[in-house]
Amino acid sequence: MQGKTPERLFYTMEKEFTEKLFSSQLDRLAEEFPLNNAITCENKTITYYQMKEYADAASLKLLRAGMKKGDKVILWGFNSIEWIISFWAVTQAGGIAVLMNYGLIPADVTALTRMVSASFGIIGDNAVTKKNPGLSINALVIGGVDEDHIFSINELSYLSNDSEKAEDIQLLVRAKKSVDRKDSQVIIFTTGSSSEPKAVLLSSFSILSDVDGIVDMIGSGSGDTFCLALPLYHSYGMIMALTYMAMGKHVYLSHLLKPDILINLIAENRVLDISSVGAVYKMMVNLPDFDNKIAGKIRRCVVGGSFNSPADMIHLEKKFNGAVFLLGYGQTECSPAISVEVESDPLENRICSVGHPFRNIDVKIMGDDGVFLPDGEVGEIVVKGPILMNGYLGLPADEQPIDKNGWLHTGDLGKFNENEMLEFSGRIKDIINRGGENISPIEIERAILSEHGIREVKVMGCPHPIFGESVEACIVLKNDTFDEANMREVLKNKLAPYKIPAHFFIYDAFPLSENGKLDQRRLRADMIERLSALSA
Repeated sequence: MQGKTPERLFYTMEKEFTEKLFSSQLDRLAEEFPLNNAITCENKTITYYQMKEYADAASLKLLRAGMKKGDKVILWGFNSIEWIISFWAVTQAGGIAVLMNYGLIPADVTALTRMVSASFGIIGDNAVTKKNPGLSINALVIGGVDEDHIFSINELSYLSNDSEKAEDIQLLVRAKKSVDRKDSQVIIFTTGSSSEPKAVLLSSFSILSDVDGIVDMIGSGSGDTFCLALPLYHSYGMIMALTYMAMGKHVYLSHLLKPDILINLIAENRVLDISSVGAVYKMMVNLPDFDNKIAGKIRRCVVGGSFNSPADMIHLEKKFNGAVFLLGYGQTECSPAISVEVESDPLENRICSVGHPFRNIDVKIMGDDGVFLPDGEVGEIVVKGPILMNGYLGLPADEQPIDKNGWLHTGDLGKFNENEMLEFSGRIKDIINRGGENISPIEIERAILSEHGIREVKVMGCPHPIFGESVEACIVLKNDTFDEANMREVLKNKLAPYKIPAHFFIYDAFPLSENGKLDQRRLRADMIERLSALSA
């Protein structure tokens, strides 16, 4: 909703947000929930008091090794207790935690390490160490990190006998006091599904303000046990872990994000809340022991982004038998969450939206001319408030997406509907321009998904010598039969002729990124290769 509730307009930050430092947050958690179980992973559990104790010791090890305020520290590993401890350790001591995708190959890690000019590294188990532990160290060294500044995540994350020397305690106190809440403390690389990744600079202020926004919306109904079925290096995984920790909940992590492992973890520990992406929920319900172990036992499923169709969400909510699915929307540049649904929203409203913007930010819909649009009209989603990033590392001011009035331009299209909820309409750069006509892929995808034989669809534009771009569809079938002629006849009644795909490319499954989302770059490359073969 825009222009109707002045109380939601960009709160006075100095009054609404006091400290917003990672060190202060960690201190608060240890003080308010000292004996509560904080994290469980791989049959190990730590309390909130232990989490602070281990993080303080790890901070001291980094400071003794010469880490200074603003030093960039690569954090590279699978989900683990040690990953969480290392994150707190780096940030509360004034460093910048650079969250590295654990599935990257050495060459990519080297390039990103060099890109951000990292000077320290913390390495846990990852896709590279599984094959050759030495390659992970070598990737950072080639990227410019001194080998003496590379720590094993296990070595860093546990107490040592000399961690309580008086002079060291003062060293840590000084390091904490040197940090300003607006300082960049985290770098997350945009996933870059269709473009090159950028290094997003986030502060403790922006991230913890985002945590407050989520807690305000869904905190009252949250369960005491929570499973994070997402990678911690991803902005969505990071924020949901921090959100449930902010409430003193027991967070369960899975070292590997495999549906069968997740189901057993959830069932054995009577987990009430879970956060993941749509693809993971879909894979879970297809496992043979889902009905016995999961159905009827989960209370809340938080979902990043929307499903392919409303039918997907209705089907999943029915299969989970009692769980409420809450969709959210965001992007890394906003720390990352912007909106989320609440349990009081009826299902018929939830299936078509991505929720309500947080009350500590302002969200509007902007037209091409820079004028804000009324509810019901589609335009660019723009955001203003304390959750915004500090910017992209290394990009000049005129290339940053935050305008002179403080609005971050998301590059996403959306509208506010009659229920005052935000609806996502697609990416501006995904719009297909065919012969001068702008075509929304989502409109076509919804039309194709309305046919019962289609499981998944992705519509994209491809270069065309006459029309500029052609409309192409990639589909995954529910069974082995596909009648293209019949599909075209059906679409003639639903779409203008120029919106009907030129080709339908059939896949057994779409390629997914490490966080379970569609890997659009890989799919596009394969589709173009198939299209070239047809042309030849």
